[in-house]
Amino acid sequence: TGRLVVFAFTSDKVSSMTVRDRVQWVVRPRLLAVKGVAMVTIFGGEVRQFQVQVDPEALTARRLTINDVIDATKQASAIRGAGFQENDSQRLVIRTEGQVFTPEQLGETLIARSQGTPIRLRDVARVVEGPEPKFGDALINGKLGVALLAYKQFGSDTLGVTLDMEAELEKLRPELERDGIQIDTGLFRQADFIQNAVGNVTHSLLLGAVLV
Repeated sequence: TGRLVVFAFTSDKVSSMTVRDRVQWVVRPRLLAVKGVAMVTIFGGEVRQFQVQVDPEALTARRLTINDVIDATKQASAIRGAGFQENDSQRLVIRTEGQVFTPEQLGETLIARSQGTPIRLRDVARVVEGPEPKFGDALINGKLGVALLAYKQFGSDTLGVTLDMEAELEKLRPELERDGIQIDTGLFRQADFIQNAVGNVTHSLLLGAVLV
């Protein structure tokens, strides 16, 4: 077990939030599907989120509290199970989907009613799309970017898993480069130590054979 590789992703054309989105939702699932990969973690970039930036004066004017805003936001987006329906040949799972996909949709969430007038999130807050607060970052050769760390499963072949991951990443390279995202695969590669060690042994055997 242990760290196999570190891949880096940078861009001069798109935001670090877009780079993080591509790595998290496109690259990471593809690498996790490679046989022998145990875990893939991401550092750096900006994690996209919907933010409800409350206006205290607007909240006070409507006699609402911050807890009212929190409760309304919690209920605004969800997928919930609703049981299942069976027939003679199959079982159909039923669920309700109420996800919001834009800040504008979230802003329409109802908080309360005042004299018959609905009060929505957008009436007491700015609902925007932005990055979550950071507690760390990734610096790639002096440039802010996103680092992806992959770890192998116990007993898996280091070199084989590394080559499979690199092959999968090469399939994604054209798509990422079209989006203006550059890939650096040379930051850390555990397989290099194995290849160097085997190369050194081979060189020593050849040199020993010549001397003999």
